[in-house]
This record gives sequence, C-alpha cells and structure tokens, in this order.
Amino acid sequence: MAPLSMQNATAAISCVLTIAHDGTVLCSWSDNPSFRGTLNILWLCGSTLGLCVWNAVHPDVPYPGTPKWRVIGKRIWWLVVGLFMPEMLVLTALGQFRQAYSLLVRVGRETHVPTELPWWVRTIERLRPTPPTAHEPLSLSLSRDEVLLPNLRTRAVSPPLPSLELEDVATSLPSPAPDTLPPAPGKDVGTERATEAHGRQHAWTLTHSFYAIMHGFVSAEGDAFWTTQEEEDGSLTPVFDLDNAVKRIGAPLGDALSIPDISVSDLNDRSKAGVFAKLLLVWQFSVFVANCVARWNQRLPLSLLEITTLAHSLCSLLVLALWWYKPHSAGEAIVIDQTRVDSLPPPRLQMLWSNIINRASSTLLPGKTPFTLSSAIAICAIAALYGLPHLLGLSVHFLTSAEQLCWKLATLVVIGGPLVICYSMWVMGLDETENIGCMDSILMVLFLVLVPLYPVANMFIVGESVRQVFALPEGSFHEPQLTRYLPSFS
Repeated sequence: MAPLSMQNATAAISCVLTIAHDGTVLCSWSDNPSFRGTLNILWLCGSTLGLCVWNAVHPDVPYPGTPKWRVIGKRIWWLVVGLFMPEMLVLTALGQFRQAYSLLVRVGRETHVPTELPWWVRTIERLRPTPPTAHEPLSLSLSRDEVLLPNLRTRAVSPPLPSLELEDVATSLPSPAPDTLPPAPGKDVGTERATEAHGRQHAWTLTHSFYAIMHGFVSAEGDAFWTTQEEEDGSLTPVFDLDNAVKRIGAPLGDALSIPDISVSDLNDRSKAGVFAKLLLVWQFSVFVANCVARWNQRLPLSLLEITTLAHSLCSLLVLALWWYKPHSAGEAIVIDQTRVDSLPPPRLQMLWSNIINRASSTLLPGKTPFTLSSAIAICAIAALYGLPHLLGLSVHFLTSAEQLCWKLATLVVIGGPLVICYSMWVMGLDETENIGCMDSILMVLFLVLVPLYPVANMFIVGESVRQVFALPEGSFHEPQLTRYLPSFS
C-alpha cells in the first residue's frame, strides 16, 4: 500500500490505496478534508448556538390552566432573549440562583427540615457564611457548623489530653441505657432526629429550592411562595416571599401550610433534560472552543459568526452552571392541597424601559437594594463576558468601512453601555430632591440614548455576523489540523 492521489469527476482525494484481487482500486484510509465550505461554517455555528440557547433556557412551571399557546410563546420569547440579549438571560439565572441559595441555607438554619447541601455550598458557607436573619430561632442552639451544615450535624469533641490513655477515657464515659442503641456509623444523628420530629423522609435540596422559585408549588389561593408588590405607578410586580417560603417549608406534614414531601428524584423525573443532555452541550461547546483556539494558534482567521457564537456560548455555559440544579421544562406544578386548581393566571408584568435597570438590580438580583456595588459589578461583569469576545472582530476584514465602524460602535455600546447606565441611575438616585445639575442632565441623556440603543447594538452584532459569512477571506475556509477529527454536531 502507498499513499496515492485519486482524481474523480468532482474532487481530488488523498488516500492510502490497495488493490483488490480483481484489480479494483480500493481506498483503505483517507484524511479529512483540509477545507470547509460556507455551509459547514453556518452549520457549526448554528448547531452550537442552537444547543446552547435551547439547553440553557430553563422555563418556569406554567400555572395550571395556562393555554398552550402562551406556554409556547413564553418559551419562544426566552429563546429570542437568549439569542439577541444573552446577558439578560444570565442576569435572570443569577437572580434565581441567589434566591434558591438563600432559601436552602435559611431552611437549614431556621427549620427542623432535613436539608442536603452540595459540597460547594458547604465550602462557601465555611469561607463566607451567609449573615443570620432575625427569623433564626434561638431554640436551634447548635454550633456554627451545625447551623450552616445541617446535613453534617456533629458536635465538637474536646481534643484528647496527652496524660490520659485511650482506655481510661473509654472507661470514664457513661454506659448507654440497655434499651438505647447507638447510631449506626456514618449516620447523621441530627438529620435523623429532625426527620423523626418533622415527619419528612426526604431532604430539602437545592433542586427543591429552584422548583419552589419556578412556581412549582401552587394551591387554590395561588402560588405558594410568590406574592405581588404594587409599584408607584400602580402596576403589580411579582416578588418571591422568602420569609413565607421558609415558614411553609418548615411547617410539619399535615399542617395547612405544609409542602408535600417529595424526593429530589421525583423532581428530576419531571425535568425534560437530564445530566447527559447537559454534558452533551458542554462537549459541543468544548469542541467549538477548541476549534477557535486552534484557528487562532495556526493564524487562521475567524468569522464574525464564530466570534458571536463564542460569546453566546460563554453566556449559555454560565447560565447552565447557575441553573444546573433547576429542573428543565417541568410540565406541571405540584398542587399542595386537594382543591382542584382550574386556572391561576400569572401576574402581568410591566415591561417598560424605565423599569428595566431597576428590575435587573432588585428582582434579578434579589436581596439587595437597587444599585449597590455588588449588583452593579455583576451587571457590568456579565456585559463584559458577552462583549469582550467581540473585540476579536476588530481584526476581521469587512466588506465596507461603514460596516467596520458600526461593528466597533456596537461592541463599545455592548461593553460600556451597562456601566454607563448603572452609573447614571446611581448618580440620579442619590438625592431626588436636589435640582438637576449639568452632570445629571448629561447622564440622563446618556441613559435615554443607551437604553434603547443597547438591544439595537446586540441585534446588529448578530445580524452582521450572519451577513459576513458570505464575504470571508480565503483563509477562513481552511480547517485546523487537530479539531477536524473531533466529533461534534456539525
């Protein structure tokens, strides 16, 4: 066998040839082509972007009796948001994650409900504990580790004295009563006692907290954990009532306020996407990133569509991490009592441009007053995560100089717009009683310009990325040497 070149009517292929017994020329091995076409670029970016957005969007549980068209329309709306404004999807996921995290920690602290905390939650609570609330009962006189880590309820033991032998310590301990059995090794005594006293057999997990936040528990009166807050303009804003949620979860079974005792496996069965589907998304994203890195390392130009897909994939991966424990597309809510719930129309949201930033810092980042330093940093960091990859497009060849200028301006708006908007709202909200000065007037003008310009800049970036695929330099069609052998959905 020897490497030869076979020529047919359409293309030349390089392969290792062998001769059959009847003289037919056979090809035993052929390398993948070193070139790609426009359709390959569209399919690679489209499949990656579609998988990222579709799997990243975790819609809330629809209210009982909600029409099918409204459920589908809401899903399409979030897909559009994930496509044109992925940073808003990240803000929503971050807000729900903070709510679920706070709910899980407070349930473990303030109730006798057995809880199960992931290892990383226990690590965070050891390094930076959540501040206690006024609702934490004094009856839970446990050590700090016991309160923060309810699934590791163990009492501190004094270190052994060097002057005492182990046998002396053992003999000095009181013997247990004849009818008392010691707990099994590795058994969580605190959790077991809490379970017996509370009547629950299944621990409250982060998945339960997400299910409560996504309107998964309803009663005849409405949502079990959500309430409405009237704004100054008379509109109603849905607000997650964390105190009421902790109270209802802590109610014993059989109480009118109690929540059904449901295992985490039952909640995961309601999800339409398991861990395997999420791992496939991570693999597809990894292959795409490897392709981009290989092209950069081999001095092969990237298309604008690949750059935009990379930015969307980073946001989608962050959303997937924040919503990893949230059930995906759970079809129906759990009715708490036996009363049949026919129709619970969801509260109407007022989506005015003047309230977007306020909701981003109060609703999407709950637990904080609007425009604190932490919420502003979170908003700007998410905007930078999406906007910074588009700086790679400054070295891309554009068909016209006007398109290149518009790309630069759109990238600048996407990266710096949220910073200017947050700063403007913070300065204008310092003292509303003072007269509007020159700086306030400038910031107000910038705010009024950037708020509608920001989504327009996002849509231009996506549209220009697709249009530029049909005007690429010759080097964009060369395949990297390594990633052509990595399997993906392209």
